[in-house]
Amino acid sequence: MLLSASVAAALAASASAQLIWNARSNAPTSPHAITVDDHTSHHDTHQRPMGTGDHQTAHGSAPFKTGQYTLKAQDNKTCPTHGESQWTGTVDVSDAHRLFFWFFESRNDPANDPIIVWMNGGPGGSSMVGLFNELGPCIFDLDSAEPSVNPWAWNNNASLLFLDQPAGVGFASLAEGAPMPAADLDGAESFQSFLNIFFGEIFPEKAGLPIHLAAESYGGHYGPVYLKHILDSRAYDSKSAFRGNITSLILVDALLDWTGNAVGTYELLCSDFRGRDIINATACDNIRHAIPEVERLGMSCDLSQDGHECVALDEQYMGQIDVYYRELINSGKRSPFNIHQECPNLPLCYPGKGDFTRYLNQEHVKAALGFPSSFVYSGINLALNDAYVRGHDPLKPTTRELAAVLDAYEQPGLGSDIRVLVLNGNEDYIVNTPGQKFIYDYLVRWSGQADYRLARWRELPRELAAEGFWKGTDDGSASHAASISITPPAHSPLPDLAHGSSRPMSSSAGAPLLRRRNGRPQACDQCRSRKVACDHTQPVCNRCRATGREGECTYTISSSRPVRAWAVGSARPVAGERPRQSLSQSLSQGSPSTGAAEARPAAQPRASLLPTAGFPDGPPSDVVTPSPSSEDQASGPPSARPGPGFFGILSHSAVYEETKNTLSLLQGFRPCLPGHGDAAQAQFRDPSQVLSSPVREMCMVVLRSIPCPPQGHISLRMSPHPYDGWARVAAQRVLAGLYERFGSHLGTNRTNAQLEEMALFLSRNTARPFNDNEPDPDRWMGQFSGQNLRWESLGLLFTFRELGGEPLSDADHDIDQFTCGLTKHWPEVAQVCLGLCVDLTRRFSDGNSLLLQLCIRRTVAESILSGDASASTWRCLAESVSLMTFLGLHDETESADYRPTLSSESRRRIAAHVFIMDKVVVLFTGRPPLIGHRYASTPLPLDLPDQVLLAGDEAIARASESLDERGWNTEGGLYSSTSLRSRLMIALIRDELIEIALGRWKQTPFEKLQAIKERQLQTMAEFPLSLIYQPGELDSRSSSPGRVYAKLLIQLEHLQNLFVADRLLLRRGDLDQGDLLLTSFEMVSLTLLFWTNKDRFALARPDFAWLVMAYATPAGGILCMELLNPSFTGAHPRNAKITRSSIIQNLSLLIGFLDWIGTGAANGNLCANCSAVIQHVLDHTLNTTGSSSWPPEALDAMQLDFNFELFDTFEWLRTDLSNE
Repeated sequence: MLLSASVAAALAASASAQLIWNARSNAPTSPHAITVDDHTSHHDTHQRPMGTGDHQTAHGSAPFKTGQYTLKAQDNKTCPTHGESQWTGTVDVSDAHRLFFWFFESRNDPANDPIIVWMNGGPGGSSMVGLFNELGPCIFDLDSAEPSVNPWAWNNNASLLFLDQPAGVGFASLAEGAPMPAADLDGAESFQSFLNIFFGEIFPEKAGLPIHLAAESYGGHYGPVYLKHILDSRAYDSKSAFRGNITSLILVDALLDWTGNAVGTYELLCSDFRGRDIINATACDNIRHAIPEVERLGMSCDLSQDGHECVALDEQYMGQIDVYYRELINSGKRSPFNIHQECPNLPLCYPGKGDFTRYLNQEHVKAALGFPSSFVYSGINLALNDAYVRGHDPLKPTTRELAAVLDAYEQPGLGSDIRVLVLNGNEDYIVNTPGQKFIYDYLVRWSGQADYRLARWRELPRELAAEGFWKGTDDGSASHAASISITPPAHSPLPDLAHGSSRPMSSSAGAPLLRRRNGRPQACDQCRSRKVACDHTQPVCNRCRATGREGECTYTISSSRPVRAWAVGSARPVAGERPRQSLSQSLSQGSPSTGAAEARPAAQPRASLLPTAGFPDGPPSDVVTPSPSSEDQASGPPSARPGPGFFGILSHSAVYEETKNTLSLLQGFRPCLPGHGDAAQAQFRDPSQVLSSPVREMCMVVLRSIPCPPQGHISLRMSPHPYDGWARVAAQRVLAGLYERFGSHLGTNRTNAQLEEMALFLSRNTARPFNDNEPDPDRWMGQFSGQNLRWESLGLLFTFRELGGEPLSDADHDIDQFTCGLTKHWPEVAQVCLGLCVDLTRRFSDGNSLLLQLCIRRTVAESILSGDASASTWRCLAESVSLMTFLGLHDETESADYRPTLSSESRRRIAAHVFIMDKVVVLFTGRPPLIGHRYASTPLPLDLPDQVLLAGDEAIARASESLDERGWNTEGGLYSSTSLRSRLMIALIRDELIEIALGRWKQTPFEKLQAIKERQLQTMAEFPLSLIYQPGELDSRSSSPGRVYAKLLIQLEHLQNLFVADRLLLRRGDLDQGDLLLTSFEMVSLTLLFWTNKDRFALARPDFAWLVMAYATPAGGILCMELLNPSFTGAHPRNAKITRSSIIQNLSLLIGFLDWIGTGAANGNLCANCSAVIQHVLDHTLNTTGSSSWPPEALDAMQLDFNFELFDTFEWLRTDLSNE
């Protein structure tokens, strides 16, 4: 059961809603720790033996203590059944969290039947809803006051375990004063602890049975998130990992992604015959027009996982799509769970104002369950629901968690042969079937997505006695049954679909038990395709025999580790890949003594089967490698060859290129000259031959600095910052692939042998060619992720400071130091490792756009650590510029048929970033630029969001068509591309000013300078409104700090160009009309916003030392001059905000900003010197009379020398310039 943010808020403020939860009680709804007055033992003949001290006779009578549990046998009075055993109990999963369970054994064969763990949603919904109103052994009829036996209960063929979780829901409770769970992950470890205690201590004899996790509605968050947490714990060999036999995840009308629900609303209410005439045609037309924006926002929410982005999706959905049906819900005319029923009692919509809630609050029921009379049971905890909503987790999709579960299917070592079954009813509005189809076809991005999407829908098997359709993958990893009446599920015999009889049976005598690669018994193909349990009997299983399918019963035989071709393939075999053989054929080919492990595989198609370093049996199917030549086959794995790099029009090859083209036209001449990047020179040495000291030591330093899994983390957010966007998506993939492949090597005790294995693997991959022109985004990123990890991949990780556990903001106080203990010095460690990764990459390849990304990021990181004027920063920038020109990224030409891709746009963006960075450093230091606008012809990057570039050709084409004629987006978006485009346009103009300022400025015509200034003003005027900072924008707490930061930076760079232009014009003798003072005052005012709002700009704090010195300090020098030599009195005639008082106030704040940087920080000494100068100016202004001389003696004694050339506005303090 799911509550949207708006519905939950409405209920919380509604008196009638309070009556639902507080019926017959004045007690508050929020649960607390309970003290039980009744200490009488309730054990009876069905009571299980207890341990010695970890149990209590009443569920709420003891203080909280991790590992403590209670267990109480129930008779058939509280929940009438057919006599099967049932127990209730609590488990203290921590010293503050206590979960409640109600366990029913199977009516069939409880010793062997599987166990279903059921969780309702909410968030905050009690699983007693499922027990009494949906699928439990007892159920309330519509008008009944007490439950009765349910003949269609799901425990007809399986044991049922209903769990109230997280703590604070239903009968589960929190310790007094403990914080309430507020996020999906808050309950993950509690759930794992519960399973460990339940199957390890309370019912250890059940530990080996198949376990099916079933979750409804918001369980689409609980199920995937909790299960992924369990799989991660197994992968990292955590002591708390639950190792039980989890067989499947069953998602019942489960919410994964609001995008699908929004998209499906149109089909459900406007095109499906079942929903017609519920809303009018105008509403349907409005919904149709709103869907594209919902899809765009949904993609942004999915990629960023940012709460604010997801709130925007929710607002669009609620305001443009959900609003029409919600009116019917609020009026009680329609139910959110069945579009053809009324809902008189929100939120559960059950008649009689919640029969089971009143029933469970009766004193004799609570006594039977072991709870005191003071306890108040509630079907949903609205406070917890609100806490989740405020944390935005209900708005975030869990499609990637589900994809991770699907991709873990049959992975050796994880014990994760977990199948996924999705059940959807055709009457549900919130989690509607059309939307669910959209989600699983297009939004759950896993390795088998393509095969699943193409699978056809088929009618449910007749023996299920249920109507509907289903489809699934051939390997049985994912199945989806839709359009079935499962509301309430109690009246639908779906257990057979989800989990038929699973009791193990021995194989026939003489037939070897066939096993899969993970060691589990092999199921026959018929059982696998139908998603039912197989008893593994050979040659024909009993299930096929019982259904008359003896002739169709076959077993799939595959080698224990199939040799794969050197090509791109599916990560999981698809239909047609596995050789399907009858059992008689299998036995004739395989030895009875060895079984399936040595059964002969079917003939493989002819292909290159070269072994690869690190993959003795050939590379995995996702290794992206070009077909090797015969020479490569003789010499080992293919490696990158050193190419000559970019050749310009003045190079020696230009004439030969013209000759070649002429000969080709005249006589069909076949070119024999080497092309750019051809393997014309000597082949690189094998990386194994160069992994010797000192290269080996470089590798060891990097590999020993990688955070221990799972502490390493890369956050995913979309912002206008060039560090965000696709680079974070790629870094997450890299980190996941690194931990997946080498997680066991990256513990606290790392051996040299393990690290050398990693170093050889990375070096061999780095030596492979990197295709910078790969158009497909997944394949492009696949070149440096997964099985293709390179040294560039690790370098990319070290550019994100949160990787080492460094808090991104003051709010991240709960981040622990990772095991390796490097958090305290992480910036320095990351910078060293980034530099080593760059050096290692250069040893094994000539370079690529990804290496250029690392170089410019190293430049930025070096400026933060060493200062913008340091020699190391200048050297890093020089390496970036040299690599950019070597690769030719500065000289890409525009073409009429240009089709943007992630790779092509990333090349444009990195070229823009390098050019911008060069101009930033030039204005900071006054040194000549390393590249000028005359030599940079690469077009501006298009204003496309990273989400679109990651989505592929179709999405890129649609977004490109929506751009205006100048290449800007028309949606008012502010992306990293938007910021780079605007800053590059400003930087190109700035380079013209630099060329004049550092050259022969005295010979530059006045008209040329004025024209450049006018062009800067016109350029800024033509920027989209989304780029322009509006005064007071920071006053709104809802404004995004990332967006405001980008706008302020663009505005400051615009003003900096005007600042330089005005300085040059004054030097050329232009009349001072106050432009320079106006510009300087605004530059100081805008820069001070970073400091006065430093809590909101927490992520930008590493830039503060640069921002204040680059923008505020030069402009502050002009304000100081104005105080010493006033040009106006009172208020400035062109800006009334500029007065002598306001100038003094801004300079005082500027001193505070400079002093806040501190002398120990980068640029710290420069900040301290400038602060001292401004302080003396203010002292002189405020403490002396107008007759006092200038300069003050104190300033003369300081002997300051700011060598900033033209941009040093404190040059009036320098004796070497006083006589000019």
